[in-house]
Amino acid sequence: MPYNVSVGLTPLEDDMRIECPHCESKVSITGHNKMSPAVKDIYASCNCGWRGVMTLSHKHDIQPPTIQMRSMLQQLIATMPAEERAALLEPVG
Repeated sequence: MPYNVSVGLTPLEDDMRIECPHCESKVSITGHNKMSPAVKDIYASCNCGWRGVMTLSHKHDIQPPTIQMRSMLQQLIATMPAEERAALLEPVG
């Protein structure tokens, strides 16, 4: 059964490290398979003798990519009445 990698991730300054689910030591990544753009199976091994497969996945966005936000804004502005669009261009204050 694959372990949820988020359980074994520990902040290490600016890096993340993946820990063994048994001894909590840092594991070595020996390979990976991309299951989808948001999911990877990671093959790992540890000095304690453990070897296994962990799943790393994207959970959710905190902020969408800039190009996506720009597109959403353009679509929203295009649906606004002309007077509301003009009001957006007026200086605030």
